[in-house]
Amino acid sequence: MPLPDKQYTRLEALLGQWKLSKDDVFYAVENGLLNCCISLQPRYVERGSEEQGFFRARTCECCDGLVLVRSEDCQTIFQNGEVQAHSFISLQTSGDILRITHEPPQPFIGIRLQHLLVMREEQQRFENTYSIRYRQQKQRKQKYRKYEHHHQPNIKVYNNYKEVDFYGVIYHFGMVQADITKQLHYASKGSDPWVHGKILLSNSGSHAMRFQDVFKNKKGWREIIESDGRGYYRLNLKTKQFHQPLDDSAAGRK
Repeated sequence: MPLPDKQYTRLEALLGQWKLSKDDVFYAVENGLLNCCISLQPRYVERGSEEQGFFRARTCECCDGLVLVRSEDCQTIFQNGEVQAHSFISLQTSGDILRITHEPPQPFIGIRLQHLLVMREEQQRFENTYSIRYRQQKQRKQKYRKYEHHHQPNIKVYNNYKEVDFYGVIYHFGMVQADITKQLHYASKGSDPWVHGKILLSNSGSHAMRFQDVFKNKKGWREIIESDGRGYYRLNLKTKQFHQPLDDSAAGRK
């Protein structure tokens, strides 16, 4: 079942997708060409409007949900990294200002770049108005694979261990299987590559009672993971690829 269409996208994500420099995007936000919002936690606010340079409140209410961030507050975020905001613009009612009340006393809202959201309709309007183009996805994928971990010459991992090239054989793992393989890979770089199965299951969030149950649908998994017969497991790498143990505890198991 496909995920539903997203209601909004984070501005940080769009910075990497649009064929625009960061400065160009920030300029658009600061000058009202692109509107950003945040998800406001419940706050008591005064709802009103600006009249001759003064704020005139009409009602007092509890407000939460998505609200627009003022362009001047966005400018402060881009310059200083954060702003303590006290006023917002309503998404539902055009022109309405929402100002956090002094009574009851409430903290202002700390906003950073990672909190800024762009509504789907606003994103489409901005892209259509200014003919915004997207960066090629293919280039980003190539860069991602370029920086994969190649810790040992006979094991290569991709997509957070969901794809493992082990001595030239490709294994495709589920989330829990990948996490266990990752734990064993990290252990292989230490003084003792052996990890108890219960620890591996617990750290991966698995509810399986036995280690074998996690890999029972994965043909050939014993080629990549070795057991000592006493509940400990390690990657089946050549011994010379492991660091020398500090004591005999690891060697005594095999």
